[in-house]
Amino acid sequence: MEAKPGTLPLPRTTRSPTLATVLSVVSSTWALGGLVFVVTWGGGFAEALTPSIDHSMHAGLQMASAQGLDYGPQLIFTYGPLGFLKSYLAFVEGPARLAALYGIALHLALSISLVWAIRRNFGAVVAVALAILAAAFARGDLPAAAVRDDAAVVILAFIWCVAALSKGSPSWARKIVVFGGGPFAAIELLAKLNTGLIVLALVAIAVIAIDEGRRRNLIILASGFAGSLAVLWFATGQGLDQIGSFVGGTLEIMAGYSSGARLDFGFDDRGYDYVLAPLVMIGAGAIGWVSARSLPWLRRGAILLMLAVVLFTAAKGGFVSHEIFHMGTFYGIVLGACLAFPLPERPRVRYGALAATAAAVGAAFTTAFEGFPMLNPVENATNGVSTVASLVDSSRLESEIAENRLRLLAGYEVDPETLERLEGHSVHIDPSEAAAAWAYDLDWHPLPVFQPYAAWTPELDQRNADAVASPDGPERILRQNLNALGRYPAYDSPAAMIAMLCNFEAERTTSQWQVLRRVPNRCGEPQPLGSEAGAYGTPIPVPEAPPGSVVFARVHGVDVSGLERVRTALLRSKGRQVSFEGDPQPLYTLIAATAADGLLLRAPPRIDFPGPFGLAPNGDTVTFFLEGGSADQAIEAEFFSMPVSP
Repeated sequence: MEAKPGTLPLPRTTRSPTLATVLSVVSSTWALGGLVFVVTWGGGFAEALTPSIDHSMHAGLQMASAQGLDYGPQLIFTYGPLGFLKSYLAFVEGPARLAALYGIALHLALSISLVWAIRRNFGAVVAVALAILAAAFARGDLPAAAVRDDAAVVILAFIWCVAALSKGSPSWARKIVVFGGGPFAAIELLAKLNTGLIVLALVAIAVIAIDEGRRRNLIILASGFAGSLAVLWFATGQGLDQIGSFVGGTLEIMAGYSSGARLDFGFDDRGYDYVLAPLVMIGAGAIGWVSARSLPWLRRGAILLMLAVVLFTAAKGGFVSHEIFHMGTFYGIVLGACLAFPLPERPRVRYGALAATAAAVGAAFTTAFEGFPMLNPVENATNGVSTVASLVDSSRLESEIAENRLRLLAGYEVDPETLERLEGHSVHIDPSEAAAAWAYDLDWHPLPVFQPYAAWTPELDQRNADAVASPDGPERILRQNLNALGRYPAYDSPAAMIAMLCNFEAERTTSQWQVLRRVPNRCGEPQPLGSEAGAYGTPIPVPEAPPGSVVFARVHGVDVSGLERVRTALLRSKGRQVSFEGDPQPLYTLIAATAADGLLLRAPPRIDFPGPFGLAPNGDTVTFFLEGGSADQAIEAEFFSMPVSP
């Protein structure tokens, strides 16, 4: 009897339980996220240090932590007492270890979160590929000295805040935000002001929009944030009496950022960003709109508000300091935002989202430079292993710190006689190379805004001036012949520069370095010399100084005012520049907010500091310029003479 077709039993292919378990583990989000971490993190300790304004900033933050400086009275910057977490550069062993551990935790969490978020919409292969690109752009360059991990912080917070409000997300996604959002925001707030405020805003919006147990959730979030903030504040050696000064200083940093942090001189023209950036922001907005369209109005509104916060703050950070490094962070954040949303199961929607994401990837590549993004998986894995080895082997980390010191010593080349004048004295480094204090093991005693380019409000300038004038301030100032940011050196923290002239005299001067020593105040009371009305682009004559006196001007009318305040709040202020008759440098960037603090204009050679370190331009005229041409508002320069002992 023949069997009927189709009735014979078919052979079965059985998969062993062990193989099934292995495949399940290997293809899990945890494993794939770990893979993304390995091929994109790249470590950091092995990067060679060089004298630079960024490396010195991170050296200062690590030295401040090691010395236990009081934030507020002794130090105020865009970073807080946990600011040392924001770089993998190794200057001091303890802070460097904590920074590396925090960086590992942050990037690992980002890698896993990206895979989880993308995998909701696309297969594992696409999820890993896109996660690698997003993680690489969010990681920054190797030492995180130019493009930092700001993008990683924002993307990580945004992914889970969106997940907490999205349909079909697991309940533990809400718990991550409710229970973890407060501590995360506290860490970031004490590390870097802007990222901390962004995280706090995102988690607060998300928790308010969660329907279940809103009051309980808000209490948990608030207590987690406040408790973590208090514990971390005191754990970093800060006290109750410093809180007011710290808060006031951070508010000043925020107030002056949009007009003081312009860094777009000397870089390639990136005018195309004004077209490209809105396009990729629209793409991210479209993805968010489609994703949230089916949600209840409160959750939909909260998600769109969070997206607006992320895009606005990213654009602000990118365009205030409009150059390749900050725009790298901007495009990295937009790319991450495109990947954070769950999408409807409609092919057209998902292909459209892929197209918008691809556009963000292409835009991000316009910011590529040597070392960024780090897309060599072998090199990244090798550097990562090296960094972990240094973390577990103290002698290895000590050796790398010693090598970093040797590299900086070779770069600075401070001669022995100059160093001898500093021995046994507290020292501030002017204008920016605080790493020199670390390299030569000096007794570092910084001004509150230790890199004065950030003293961009009158209050911050005055804090520096008070520290210079105080007998408790630094005993010596080591100055470098450097103009790293294209500004006239005496006009970064101008009140502090005049205080320096009054309370210090040159003890030794070479072509590259100068040592100033503290002396009794050698300045008399300022005397008015009259005022001159002017306008942008029109030279203003500078009066002659009486014998034995200097001339400075308090300039009014160049600060942001009127409708420009709106432009400044939304983006940034217009650029201001200054020039002097006879100066071969055509234009210097001017921080307009401190122009009324006193701009030094004339000083006789016997009064001013010698050599290439003189503070006064000594031109017969001074001219102010405004981006985009002239303006209607008048400029007034109030001139003063001040007797100074030679």
